[in-house]
Amino acid sequence: MSERAVVLLSGGLNSFVVARLMQSLNYDIVEAICFNYGQEHCDEIDAAAELARFLDVPFSVFNPQMSWEMTDRMTMEQVDHMEKVGLNNSFWFGRDLMIHLLGASRARALDAPIVATGATTPRVDRLALDLLEKAIEADNFGVHFEHPFLDSPPGHAFKVADAFGIWDQAITLTLDCLRGKVEKLNDWGYGCGECEGCLIRERGHKAALKIIMEAFENSREVS
Repeated sequence: MSERAVVLLSGGLNSFVVARLMQSLNYDIVEAICFNYGQEHCDEIDAAAELARFLDVPFSVFNPQMSWEMTDRMTMEQVDHMEKVGLNNSFWFGRDLMIHLLGASRARALDAPIVATGATTPRVDRLALDLLEKAIEADNFGVHFEHPFLDSPPGHAFKVADAFGIWDQAITLTLDCLRGKVEKLNDWGYGCGECEGCLIRERGHKAALKIIMEAFENSREVS
């Protein structure tokens, strides 16, 4: 019998590829969860819904507004820094922690012992995340987190997508742009090409293509 799992599906590249990875490992994804946290646009929620349809998994959107207001107050000192580096509310550390806590609560309600995420460092506060998860696990909550890409190098998600044969979907269906979906499709996907989300994604795409092409050239030399 397959182990039950919940996936935090943001609509971005990493969470999509992680969801497909979990399926390849024969986990039964009982729900893909997305959060409406008052972000600047809903395009990523639409992307998450489309990805869930492609993956053929149940999909839910949660809007715990009071929780977001509380985490806003907890992280107000980070506002100036976030604006300077081009990050919006979706990257506030308090919200990252709340998302994981609520994901664990939902998994517990669904009798799913695994919560899988596409979290990566430094996009999340690693120490705070570790402490939260240890507290949940130490309390015999019955839920364990899986972050397959937490310490992965740039381009890893794209490389895994290529290995699973979902490269095209990774490019066209996922969204990491902080400003929403734009009409122009770049080589690495939809996005403004200027915000932190797009810049990270573009760097990852270049890194993945370099490795894929090097592997291709090496195979030609061997043959």
